[in-house]
Amino acid sequence: MLSKSQISPKDKRARLFKQGKPFIRPVQIYNGAGYSKDIGILWTAYKRHPISIFGPGLDQQAFAEKVETLSQKADLLFVDDENKGYEDRGPIMFMALYSDGWKAEPYTEFFPWTTPKNKLRASVSFLHWVRYSKEIGVFVVHALKKDIPLLNKCKDYGVLFYSGKIIGGNPDGNEYIFSVRGGKDAKS
Repeated sequence: MLSKSQISPKDKRARLFKQGKPFIRPVQIYNGAGYSKDIGILWTAYKRHPISIFGPGLDQQAFAEKVETLSQKADLLFVDDENKGYEDRGPIMFMALYSDGWKAEPYTEFFPWTTPKNKLRASVSFLHWVRYSKEIGVFVVHALKKDIPLLNKCKDYGVLFYSGKIIGGNPDGNEYIFSVRGGKDAKS
């Protein structure tokens, strides 16, 4: 039997996704004349644990307006996965993906009902997708110390690489930088 360190990243990903991969999709803001179910899910998550990118203490209308404003600056994505909060699968992670056409940087928020396994599956699946995305040249993740265990696991799955640390790079402490090369060709 092979030890964990002898299993290739590809085999680790195959095991992790044996039951299927999480699904990455755009957040739908409108449904006909009103807001979509996706905005309702974001609002529910915000009420349970404020999503810092939107700020605290918003009412439902102000929250929806903030989502609309953010959608003009970043691609808004959900990662859907199997979770006991849904009959089959549903959103477990929200992401605002900022891009300048080459470099992409995420703001991510896991929903309160997301399990540790969901976090790993969503992160590995998304980062694996980034590696082959023709829309992304390089993907950069800025993290705090509390996020390091999950990101180190992503490194073990071969989808993320440690790039460095900025001492005092964030008001909450040191900033750790991880990256992965996307599938977009560099212009020479």
